[in-house]
Amino acid sequence: MKTRWKSLVEAGYLGAALEALLKPMLERYFVKNDHTFEANKILRDMIVFAKHNLFDDPPFLRLNLITCRNVLIYFDHELQTKVLQRFHFGLRVTGVLFLGRSESVGRSETLFTPLDRRERLFTKQGESRELNEHAPVAQRAASPLKRRDRDMQQLLDALVAHMGATVALCDARGNVQHTAGDVERFLRFPAGRTQVGIQDVMSAPFRGELMSLLHQFQKQRIPQLGRRRRYEGEWWRLSVRGLTEQEDDRRILVVLSPLLESEKPTNVPLDQLMEPPQLDGLESLEEELEATREHLQSLIEELATANEEMQSLNEEAQASNEELQATNEELEAANEELQATNEELISLNEELNIKTGELTKLNDEYAYLYDALDFPLLVFDNEFCLKRYNAPAARYFSVRPTALQRHVSGLRLPAVLNDLEDALIQVAHQATPDENILELDGRLLQRLITPGVNQHGDVELLVVTLMDVTDLSQVQAKLRQSQAQLHALMESSTVMIALKDLNGRYTFANPQFLNTFGLTQEQLIGRNVFELFPDAYAGSVWSRDLEALRYQQIVKAEHLLPSEGGGLRIMSCVHQVLRDEQGHPYLILTESEDITARKHAERDMQVAAKVFEQAGEAIVVINALGEAQSVNNAFSRITGFLASEVEGQPALPLLYCDEENQGGGQTPETCYVLWDVVQQHGYWQGEVFNKRRDGTLFSQWLTLNIIAPDSHDDALYVAVFSDITHIKESQRQAEYLATHDAFTGLPNRTLFQDRLQVVIAHAKRSEQLSALMFLDLDNFKSINDTLGHDVGDELLIQVASRLKELVRDMDTVARLGGDEFTIILVDTTIEGAEQVAKRIVEALSKPFDVRRHALFVTSSIGLAFCPDDGDDVAGLTKAADTAMYRAKENGRDRFELFKPELQARLMRDVAIEQALREGRENKR
Repeated sequence: MKTRWKSLVEAGYLGAALEALLKPMLERYFVKNDHTFEANKILRDMIVFAKHNLFDDPPFLRLNLITCRNVLIYFDHELQTKVLQRFHFGLRVTGVLFLGRSESVGRSETLFTPLDRRERLFTKQGESRELNEHAPVAQRAASPLKRRDRDMQQLLDALVAHMGATVALCDARGNVQHTAGDVERFLRFPAGRTQVGIQDVMSAPFRGELMSLLHQFQKQRIPQLGRRRRYEGEWWRLSVRGLTEQEDDRRILVVLSPLLESEKPTNVPLDQLMEPPQLDGLESLEEELEATREHLQSLIEELATANEEMQSLNEEAQASNEELQATNEELEAANEELQATNEELISLNEELNIKTGELTKLNDEYAYLYDALDFPLLVFDNEFCLKRYNAPAARYFSVRPTALQRHVSGLRLPAVLNDLEDALIQVAHQATPDENILELDGRLLQRLITPGVNQHGDVELLVVTLMDVTDLSQVQAKLRQSQAQLHALMESSTVMIALKDLNGRYTFANPQFLNTFGLTQEQLIGRNVFELFPDAYAGSVWSRDLEALRYQQIVKAEHLLPSEGGGLRIMSCVHQVLRDEQGHPYLILTESEDITARKHAERDMQVAAKVFEQAGEAIVVINALGEAQSVNNAFSRITGFLASEVEGQPALPLLYCDEENQGGGQTPETCYVLWDVVQQHGYWQGEVFNKRRDGTLFSQWLTLNIIAPDSHDDALYVAVFSDITHIKESQRQAEYLATHDAFTGLPNRTLFQDRLQVVIAHAKRSEQLSALMFLDLDNFKSINDTLGHDVGDELLIQVASRLKELVRDMDTVARLGGDEFTIILVDTTIEGAEQVAKRIVEALSKPFDVRRHALFVTSSIGLAFCPDDGDDVAGLTKAADTAMYRAKENGRDRFELFKPELQARLMRDVAIEQALREGRENKR
């Protein structure tokens, strides 16, 4: 412990360790030295280093703080209790105990109060006392020695209290080991000391006598009794006696006891002291004189002993003085030599200072030079220890001054530099530079190790530089890539490229040029255009080359080259001049392309454009983004939109109206579904609605086609549509007439049967009743015959109107022909159907105003239910019709429900009628 604290004080503390210390305290007790802080003399004088045994040595007293960090964990419970008792004894009332994270007061919680249990801070609780009473019974029974000591202590305390004495137990040297009684009255213990002598702490009135008694006891080994002495108004006697006789464990007991009443001297007036003393007074004086004589005798013996010691010390001092004189003479001679040497050293020191200054300046210049470099630099000696580094190395590799003189294997460098030690060894042995490329954090570093060789050819230094060559490497890679791309472009280009010198002779041509004209490099190089091509073509090309050379500009032209089949090939050429580094022209570059097919395609496109504009159907060309690229005149005529208004706009809103198609049961995404179909299958055709510019809707027949592109970006779509509104109107009118009555507008027999079929299927699924009414007008034939068919038709129209008002929107009223009507009631009951039939009978019995005629008719209604009375159209209609005839037979102007016996009766009547007719025919 002592060595550790001394090393801390001498070595100093890092700044981070003192961050929590206030600045005034830091300036008062510490001195800054480079990167550390050293304790100054004031603080060092306040620190006491001492070897202390926690178990055997007396504890320090009046302590403000005891810190014990992770020491108690190595003791058992008994030793921990003993140590904590000593801490409690040594602390002041306001003292603090600071333990380690793994420690606690354990069984001594009655001695300390926790300030911060988490941080292990405790304060002293109460006065010092033994903890043995808190120990378990088994432990007390197992420690008879402790019990005996406690009993002896209690006996001693009781005895001292009874006698009123003060005692001190000392060792053979007079050091105090234990005290009892009124100690503070007679003994003065200094603060901070653990071992003190009894003569040092004894009160002044008794100190001299105590020294004499101790001296006599050391010589005679018998108890020594002092004389009576008055102290603070009471009479006391000092005595010294031994407790043990063993030389290795001798103990001395010093006792200050009060005198008994018989031993105390009486108070005598002054006039009686002038009288001759009585016998008892003479005896007491003799005893006091005897004690004084003995005390003086002991003082004389001590003085004699001290005199002898002083004489021996004087003789030794004289001998030492003679030696010092001789030594002084030698020192004077040596001093003269040292003065001469000092003068030489001063001159050498001045020269050294000059050289040191120059060297420092040179070193600073080197440091500035190193730091000015923008790449890391490390310098190693021949033992591979770091000798110097620059600022970039400190930034990139976090090198600190503590790394100086450290071996390369001990440096914290990136993993890519793990082979640095092997590389240094290789360069040191070969004395040749070593270069390598490393990759660090995505950057390329060029590592160069350069040996520093002295005059004898030995390697003294190894300089390691790490230069970032990422940008240079990338530029070189891009240059190589550009050259490769240029070569690939020349080799794979579809454009014919050729180079000619200023005399018109070919120096280079790419494969496309050679393949187009059926030439080889050997046939081409060194020849001019007139030697290879027809004169007309050659003259046209060479004239454009001269034009580009004369005017120093790019010339574009088209040349006609006769083909072997007798036709003409059209060549589009670009002529330009290439210049050297001085800006002088030295080559003629010709870029050629066979545009014969393109010219023919342009002609075809002109024809197609004419057809596009003159077509009678609307045409919209759509690009890959779904935008209208162009439209023809028919589109503007049909929709009312101008070409300038729709070009560049989304094409789908121009071809398809979502609102109308939603009303037709189609979803808003229908147009996009159609678009996906076109993209997948390349074609779609169908009928859709569209909207004109004025907002009117019209029906159109739309055809969508995709023009297969070379790439997706160039995809085109063509939409062709025509206005079929008049066709749709005709179809709609025809469909209406086919399913509805021409006079009343009610569904006819065809539509009636379709709806009845649907109702029957619905009734079967939902298990709900549906009703069918078969209605026939009474006396309608007489009205029709007397008043005419016009009046009859008007009457039928009004009857149809009343019927529609008496049923729900979900129900169906149909006219089968003549004066026969049917009503379909969906999801009803027998009672509900009867109520509807009753209302119909009552409504139709009211007069009708037809052309100023009040006409009265009645109705007969037959009522049948599905699926009870029939589960198909024919059966259910037959049942309702049968019930209607039953209503006519029962007096008309009423309704009847269908019953199975009605069907049987009707069948019997029909059979009878049929038999009668057959009999009549047979008689004839």
